[in-house]
Amino acid sequence: KVLVVDDSVTISTQIKEILEKLLLKVTIVEDGVKALEILNQEENFSLILSDYEMPNLNGLELTRKIRSLNYYKNSPVIIITNSNQNDLKIEFYKHGANDIILKPILQEELISKVINIFLNLKQIQEIKTFNHLIDKNVITSTTNTRGKIISVSEAFCEISGYTKEELVGKTHQIIRHPDTPELFYKKMWDILLSGKDWKGEIKNIDKNGRDYWVQAIIKPVYKNNEIIGFTSLRTNITDKKYIEHLSI
Repeated sequence: KVLVVDDSVTISTQIKEILEKLLLKVTIVEDGVKALEILNQEENFSLILSDYEMPNLNGLELTRKIRSLNYYKNSPVIIITNSNQNDLKIEFYKHGANDIILKPILQEELISKVINIFLNLKQIQEIKTFNHLIDKNVITSTTNTRGKIISVSEAFCEISGYTKEELVGKTHQIIRHPDTPELFYKKMWDILLSGKDWKGEIKNIDKNGRDYWVQAIIKPVYKNNEIIGFTSLRTNITDKKYIEHLSI
């Protein structure tokens, strides 16, 4: 179960729709006061996402109060904010936030953060079941620093038309669309090798020669402060691009 705290119906509905794709049960409340009421009554939320700017009790104050509740003192909290100021980020972490996500919310980024948090939660008893759900429903891949694929999800295989055996050990060149210029990938690699996340849309081609589009977020993976590979999370946006093309 996930508790979403946001006074914006639009944003809370967006978050709910994204998280329900992971088969999570989402409860929405519009401010921090009501959130505390629910948290004091129920002890079965595995994650709390809270907006920062809210009436009555903002996300910073809510996080501090959550940490005073015995059952939720170690439960993960993600803060949603418009601000990218470092001073404010430090305050969030000082008051107990586990992570921060900036508006406008990017679906791939939210899913990535939630998956990472859940995979590290000790109270998740059926971690194999959760991993299976991710494998079936989320287009993910990991590579080494040379771009060779180490692992892919079943969802990646389904959209690309290749089996895991055909993909592992190869690079993403196998699905690279000939329309995409070399400069596109050079800029992507420059960003990733600098240690930053890359976000954007990619045109691919599947095993049968069909075009498809994904919205992707690619993140460096670190060990001992060194980049050892990259992980990507993608969403199929082929229908969206097709509609955009028709409207031109």
